[in-house]
Amino acid sequence: GASAPTTSNAAGSPWKVEVDAVRLTGLSVLWTDASVAPPAALALQSVDLKAGPLAYPFAAAAAVPLSLQATLAGAAAGGPAQGSVSVDGRVSDRQAELAVKLSALSLQALAPYVSQSLRAQVSGQLAASAQVKWAAGDSPRLTMAGGEITLDDLQVADATAAPTKGKAISKPPAIALKQLAVKGAEVDVLARSVTLASVKFAQPSLAVSRDREGVWNVHRWLKTTESAAAPNRPVAAAASAPKGDAGWRVDLREFGIDGGSLRVDDAYVVGVPDSEPVRMDVRAIQLAVQSLTLNGSRTTAPAKVQFSARLLGPREIDHTASKASDKSTAVALGAVTSGVLDWRGQLGLQPLMVKGALKLDRFPLQAFEPYVRDRLPVRVLRAEAGIKANVSVKELPAGLDIGVTGDVLLADVLVHSRLASDAKPGLGNTDELLSWQSFKLSGVTLAMAPGRGPVIDITEAALADFYSRLVITEEGRFNLQDMSANRSAAPADIATAPTAAQAPPVPAAPVPPMQLSIGATKLTNGRVDFSDHFVRPNYSAELTELNGSLGAFRSGSRDMATLELHGRAAGTALLDISGQLNPTAQPLALNIRAKATDLELAPLSPYAGKYAGYAIERGKLSMDVSYAISADGRLEAKNQVTLNQLTFGERIDSPSATKLPVLLAVALLKDRHGMIDINLPISGSLNDPQFSVGGIIFKVILNLIEKAITAPFSLMFGGGDEDLSEVAFGVGVPYFTESGVAALDKVAKALADRPSLKMTVTGESDPATERDGFVQAALNARLAQERKKEAARSGAAATAAGAPAAPVFAAGERDELLKAVYKDTDIPDKPRNLVGLAKSLPPADMEALLKSTIEVTPDAMRQLALQRGLAVRDALVARGLPSERLFLAAPKVRSPAGDAEVWLPSAKLSLTSE
Repeated sequence: GASAPTTSNAAGSPWKVEVDAVRLTGLSVLWTDASVAPPAALALQSVDLKAGPLAYPFAAAAAVPLSLQATLAGAAAGGPAQGSVSVDGRVSDRQAELAVKLSALSLQALAPYVSQSLRAQVSGQLAASAQVKWAAGDSPRLTMAGGEITLDDLQVADATAAPTKGKAISKPPAIALKQLAVKGAEVDVLARSVTLASVKFAQPSLAVSRDREGVWNVHRWLKTTESAAAPNRPVAAAASAPKGDAGWRVDLREFGIDGGSLRVDDAYVVGVPDSEPVRMDVRAIQLAVQSLTLNGSRTTAPAKVQFSARLLGPREIDHTASKASDKSTAVALGAVTSGVLDWRGQLGLQPLMVKGALKLDRFPLQAFEPYVRDRLPVRVLRAEAGIKANVSVKELPAGLDIGVTGDVLLADVLVHSRLASDAKPGLGNTDELLSWQSFKLSGVTLAMAPGRGPVIDITEAALADFYSRLVITEEGRFNLQDMSANRSAAPADIATAPTAAQAPPVPAAPVPPMQLSIGATKLTNGRVDFSDHFVRPNYSAELTELNGSLGAFRSGSRDMATLELHGRAAGTALLDISGQLNPTAQPLALNIRAKATDLELAPLSPYAGKYAGYAIERGKLSMDVSYAISADGRLEAKNQVTLNQLTFGERIDSPSATKLPVLLAVALLKDRHGMIDINLPISGSLNDPQFSVGGIIFKVILNLIEKAITAPFSLMFGGGDEDLSEVAFGVGVPYFTESGVAALDKVAKALADRPSLKMTVTGESDPATERDGFVQAALNARLAQERKKEAARSGAAATAAGAPAAPVFAAGERDELLKAVYKDTDIPDKPRNLVGLAKSLPPADMEALLKSTIEVTPDAMRQLALQRGLAVRDALVARGLPSERLFLAAPKVRSPAGDAEVWLPSAKLSLTSE
């Protein structure tokens, strides 16, 4: 605002200077900057400057027309042109209006400045133009209008790469851009406002890589400075915006990326030592943003956003980058052609707001598997995701409000076991665990809000063409037991007491549970492959043709869904599962019934040889089981097992085989038609950590086999309490009691139904308890013999012989027979009359004297025991049993010094299967 000094003429009046025009042509200016290394130098050549007319002193509103044209060239004389610059307009000491234009500026001219911070080679051409207006005084302004910037053929090459030996391998530039075009740029500096009509990137590409030490190539470009080397240095206050500053307002009308690409080569992947770098290749990137207005960091209104890209899978990468890849190997490794990502919707930055339609088609999830491999219990070799959904995300003061509705498809999935710690990557070192062709979730609704757990509703879940491989290893471990990722202990695992400067830990807020409901679940064409390498020879079986459905269920309730599942086991047995189930309930809500019919047993011979000691020649298995779990965790189960024509073969020498009589147990359980029908009831509480369904079933089976030793007849008759291992006899006689006859009837029927069983009969007697009975029976036998003699003398016909039985005498007959026997018996000191004849005595006295003549010898008791054994054998033969299945053991006479156990006259029965 100060007046310029004036010069007076001789008369004392100020001088006035007027010039029509000032022009400089052919001027050259060399500009050098030694503050950088190497020094920067740029020459302005063919400078053409025009200004005027000029008048002095300056008028208040006067502005001088100005025109400048020049060529930018290298510092050396005759150097190549680096671009051109032109300035046209009017200027004064208070205002300026200039049209500035920069054309074809080679970025190589800026190389010395770039080299100060980057180890990279930058090339390209820059062009810019704008209308600049400036004014001072009471209404200052500094604006730019009609701004346009064009950057063509930008390339940033890695200058740190070591030179290759031999044949050079072409590598794409780290950064490449066909064109960046900025149009309609308007800037008001004092109003802190920027308006951009259009910003578009044409065919941008970025190629980044990370070496095995974890260093990205971009980091290698950066030159370390003192400030950069001190990351803990506090940021200067001047670097932050003044408090209360609203920031700049940016109005971006259109932003676009056309044909972009991204390539990532990552050799630093946990769990993959000495392997090729993981490559991710994203192509056909398209981005269109409209009406993005920022007021500081806040958006005034949501912007329209469209984004699409194509992620290439391993197969397409291999075939585009190398011809040495084997197609079959690529397929086995889970190669996928490409996946498409598409988004169309709205975006707000602060507060965050996302709303629109998301579409994923054949998106290869396995491309990201190496980055989470150390946290996964398995290896995902192939998985394609498909999503069609409407997404809504709102940022609220308390958190995010998220809503998603649509369909989800997870297809072409191949899951293998994890690599062994000492194995090299490759298919030969892993086993297939799981695969399926399609897993579709239709009608998915996800809702999440602050303070509320996720709510997920699914109309239908459908799994088709699925396969699962279950293996018991040579060490006897189930393959799913080893599905655990290696996780190192986090620093938080080290507990330390809080110091005075430390605040006590804040208790974590309880996380609301997730609510899940599924309308229906369908299973189509499933297959489960089971292999057991723990037994020799190995055993394999398949569940095939698995088809079924599960009805609607929801979490937080014990309401159960209807379950139906059908299939085949081992190619022969029919499998049917039905009932009700809620897999989300705690404890599990279950009430199902499963049936398997006609499962061939011969393939199970490895198990029979290992645990039973015998191979299986043939047989079929059918099962009808039911399991129910109540709300308190109580399990009630029934297991009806039917074995048809189970036939054991050769004996197997196995250290794990039981020493119990397996063959006898099978023979006892098997009926005449070769059927074994067993019911194994199970009950217990799932809340008991010691409760095991499999353990109980195994124990019940062992108990059945043990009964073959301890109570074979109880096992043969279904486990009842009636003891049929003894046939009762009368005291001192070889004649059956009524209960003995009934037992013989049951034993005969049971043996007839079990033709593989053989029986041994052991007759028993006891002199101590049977002496009186034996003497009485001997006397009765003599009386019966006397009756036969008299009948023969009288010429009466002999009665037909029947089953041995105690003789029965008519009224008065016994007394007459006693007299006859007494008369014929020589009894020492027999009472006589005066003439020496035997005195007539009462029947009781005669019986007493006759008994005194009967001697109970060990041979007599042994003969009694033998007669009892023969009686049982003959009775069973009479009931239709072949005599070759019946064996008579040596008679057993109990010792007078025997145990104090109560003993009843009987014959003992024992069973064998050989």
